[in-house]
Amino acid sequence: TIGKAFVEELGRADYAGAAKRLGPEVQKALSADQLKDAWEKSIAAIGAFKSVGAVEASPRGDGIGVQITAIHEQGTIKVKLGMKVGDPLLFGVFFDKPKPPYDPPKYADPSKLTATEVKVGGGKLALPGTLTVPKGAGPFPVVLLVHGSGPNDQDESIGPNRPFRDLAEGLATKGI
Repeated sequence: TIGKAFVEELGRADYAGAAKRLGPEVQKALSADQLKDAWEKSIAAIGAFKSVGAVEASPRGDGIGVQITAIHEQGTIKVKLGMKVGDPLLFGVFFDKPKPPYDPPKYADPSKLTATEVKVGGGKLALPGTLTVPKGAGPFPVVLLVHGSGPNDQDESIGPNRPFRDLAEGLATKGI
């Protein structure tokens, strides 16, 4: 709730309100004006704020890591927040680079495929994925693409490029 309110305040350009949610140590390093500059630079390429999307929280030592998707006119950005259990103030704020909208390659025809978000495995080690299949009656040949470790996402996104998604949609368009 605290993190969501923080992102909504940023989206409304209420930087003074958002700055009041920062813990004392963060306030020393990040004024409301600096918060404004950081936010505006982070979202410059993706347009005006529309809404808060997914909110994910996970334990981090004696605190909680919160990741919030901020949805904008032309893309999304992840806002990562650090919180301590029982403390309403944020002790960490980080804006990921925005993810620009996806522009499928010419060889991929979305009308010929279906994409469904899936999880492989369970618990903390569940691997997120996308099952992309051709429309129509199978059976179909299968290709399994597994992304690498580190900060990569399931599409192996690099800037506006989504090589794994391009491959999956191109293959599904061709019946694979």
